[in-house]
Amino acid sequence: MSSIRGALLFSFAERYALIVIGLASNLLIARLLTPVQIGVYSVTLAVMSIAQVLRDFGVASYMIQEKELTDEHIRTALGVTLVIGVGLAVVVAVAAPWVAVFYSEPQMRELLWLGAVNFLLLPFSTISLALLRRSLAFKAVAMVNLVASLSGALTSVTLSWLGFGPMGLVAGTLVVSATTGLAAWWAQGDRRVLRPGLSQWRSLFKFGAQS
Repeated sequence: MSSIRGALLFSFAERYALIVIGLASNLLIARLLTPVQIGVYSVTLAVMSIAQVLRDFGVASYMIQEKELTDEHIRTALGVTLVIGVGLAVVVAVAAPWVAVFYSEPQMRELLWLGAVNFLLLPFSTISLALLRRSLAFKAVAMVNLVASLSGALTSVTLSWLGFGPMGLVAGTLVVSATTGLAAWWAQGDRRVLRPGLSQWRSLFKFGAQS
C-alpha cells in the first residue's frame, strides 16, 4: 500500500511540476518572441498535430496490456513505430513547401522540415516509456518526464533568447523527445539495444486498428 501511495504522490508531484515548468518557459518565451513568431509556431504545431494522431497507433497500450511480452513483441513494436515515424516524417517534409505557400509564410517550410525529425525520435521514447509503465516504475516515469520537460524548456528559452525565433521552439520539442527516449532507456536497468522487427505485426495491427 505504501508503494501505491508513493507512486500516486510522484504522479501528483510530476503533474504540477510540469505545469510550473511549462508556465515559466511560456512566460519567458512570450517576452522573447514577437506575437507573429509565436503565431507561426502555433500554426506549424497545429499542422504537425494532424500527423501526430496516427503516430502511436496504440503501440504503447499494446505493449502494456500484452500478457506475455517477449523480445519479438518489443522488436515488432519498435519496427512498426519506426515505419510509421519514417512515413510521417517523409509526408510532412514533402508537404512543407506547399503548407508554407498556403499560409503565405516561407519560414514554415524550415520549421516543418525540422519538426519532421521528431517523428524519427518519438518511436524510441514511446517504446522505452511503455516498458517503464508496464513494470509500474512510476517514479522513473515521473523523473524521465521532468528531466525531458526541463531540458526542452531550457533549450527553447535559450535559443529564443539567442534570436532563433520559432525555430528554437521546434528544437525544444526535439530535445524533449531525444531526452525522453535516452532517459527512459537508461532508467530501465536492462539497457539492451534490440533491433526492429515485424514478426508479430498481425497482433499489433489488430490491436492498433481497434485502438
